[in-house]
Amino acid sequence: MLATQLDIPLTVVAHGDSGVKATRQAVLDAEGPVLVVLLRQDAGDSLLLGLLTDLEQALAGSLPWDKVPQFTLLTARDLPALSWVAAKACLSLEPAERKRLVHLLPDKHHCASRELELSVSTGPVVAQRTVDGVAVPSTLLQYAQAVAVQTHGSDACARGGDGAVLCGLHGHGAASRLDRPGALACGQGLPCPRGPRPTPLSQSQADLLMVTSCNGLRLLDSNTQPDFNLGLAFLEGSGRAYVASVTSGMGTDATTAAFLAALASGRTLAEATMILNAFITCAGVDQPTYIAVGHPDHCVSAPHTSDGDLPCWLSPGVEETGRDITIFGNDRHFVEFRIDNPAMLDMLENGRLGLAVDPAVPAPNPSRFWFARAEGSQNDGRRSARGFAYSFPHPLGELTLHGRDVDEAVYALDGALTRSTRWRDLWAQCQEGASAVPDLIGAVDDIVAESRAEALRMLPSLRYDIDAWPIIDTLVSRIHDAGSTIRRALMDDLLPQLAGSFYLTNVLIGEYAYAGATGCACLYCGRLASRKRFTHPLRHEVRFVEICPRCGIVTDRPHDPALAISIEAPELVARGDTIDAEVCTAGGHVGDGLVGVRLSTHGLTDLPPTPELAVLADTTTTTTAFSIPVSQALPPHEYSLKALAADDTGLAFAHKLIWVR
Repeated sequence: MLATQLDIPLTVVAHGDSGVKATRQAVLDAEGPVLVVLLRQDAGDSLLLGLLTDLEQALAGSLPWDKVPQFTLLTARDLPALSWVAAKACLSLEPAERKRLVHLLPDKHHCASRELELSVSTGPVVAQRTVDGVAVPSTLLQYAQAVAVQTHGSDACARGGDGAVLCGLHGHGAASRLDRPGALACGQGLPCPRGPRPTPLSQSQADLLMVTSCNGLRLLDSNTQPDFNLGLAFLEGSGRAYVASVTSGMGTDATTAAFLAALASGRTLAEATMILNAFITCAGVDQPTYIAVGHPDHCVSAPHTSDGDLPCWLSPGVEETGRDITIFGNDRHFVEFRIDNPAMLDMLENGRLGLAVDPAVPAPNPSRFWFARAEGSQNDGRRSARGFAYSFPHPLGELTLHGRDVDEAVYALDGALTRSTRWRDLWAQCQEGASAVPDLIGAVDDIVAESRAEALRMLPSLRYDIDAWPIIDTLVSRIHDAGSTIRRALMDDLLPQLAGSFYLTNVLIGEYAYAGATGCACLYCGRLASRKRFTHPLRHEVRFVEICPRCGIVTDRPHDPALAISIEAPELVARGDTIDAEVCTAGGHVGDGLVGVRLSTHGLTDLPPTPELAVLADTTTTTTAFSIPVSQALPPHEYSLKALAADDTGLAFAHKLIWVR
């Protein structure tokens, strides 16, 4: 009767393993979506997980997008319940002037709502609100063409927010047995342990319900008895379609948004569910876990039609400009585009491609995501990928996306954290200054810890979240600036100590192990000197210390990446004269480094140089001039001119003997 009413061909398969195999093959062979009709007792994991495995393999293969299998189920607890579900599938939906799609995000204290209203006469309207207390159950059960609840739970119950619980108890009461596993408290008329406000899904007014909790659609192999099931309880009411995960899934905002954006753009239930699974697979979030129950052609918005024109395209040009994708989304929520830039395709293949808004300005309402699937070679032999950009509840609008390398973001974060940790460790090692500004160090530690935690949480989303890139860039800059703050404070503390007995080697050597030496020429006298190599046992950092028997410690510098430093100054100066010195620094990461010098007078007097502290130019080699007045009161003697430089690589120290006459 169902096949006749829906005018679709009917194939009957046997019960058991042969039926599972035949059903999976029928879905793979079909030219369009397949409706699989079966009772709960026939919907075992061998079928459900098998269908999802076939979908995963199809998405990973070279099938054209329109050949990727689509399917939905029609199922219920028993035959009378299945008849009711089938009857609803046969009935046409009444046309509505306004279509509402609602994304609910319950948590411990309230339930947030993101709503999109589609109207032919007024256009799309977006609303956001938060409810709590007794208003939560009615929000969960509200009428809408589609409601998606992004929550946590299991087979028969899930969090609804502020004490409300989505309840999958049989609408006509439970016949569960306590002498068997799988009976819940609600079936015995007892209070729900999950919360004080059970909200029966059988009373939901939504046409379509999506639940993103783990095990939201467990059937034959559920760990609960048949009277406890979220999806089947919803379908016992007026609901027509239900979508949920058949196992524990790794859902995100982008997961729910993919499904709702596809529905808002006129995709059918079967296609929107396939798109949902394609997103979590292609974006590297999870394996396919979602299955829909309902008519495969069920639509919320006007059915999607393709006129063959892509609504957006890859900008032409050389590789530097060929990473830009311009999208004219206007009021669309879901669009397709093509990627054929070789560099972007390589990154996509290796799971490294991200798309960021250009210019990188955080969106006021970030809800824009994307994913792509390799399409194989085109007719001319070139590779390509089909991309999808979507947003919910806000439309995409017009935006330009720029290809970014996720690995580069990871390296930038790791580098910023490494530098920040290095400066924090250097501060601790230089114990004389370690307590000078404890409040500053504590504040910097808090900034780094908070930024690190947020950045690590966001890193996986760089492969699909368009609006994550400006945030991650800001977090990396914040961590980098925190390290720079410690570096500046440490330089301010150490430079005055150069006028005394301070030698950087004496401070750092306690944490480094000697690892050999080679001969070299002294930078100042040209005689034979020794370049000693020291390694850090934990950070695998290397320092070179050059020691001349005549001139003493000449330089102490980091290596790989390197920061070299040397001093050019006269060896003999007269009292009352000025020492005109130049400090030369060289390395691959000078950046916003600092450099300063002091003349060590054994504590007799302080001779501040001009300038007292200089900023290194953003070049690999920099020469900085300093002037140091030599006091008439300074006795003729041997003194030490010391220089200290700091950049992203660490601290570098140089020393040169100066004779005063």
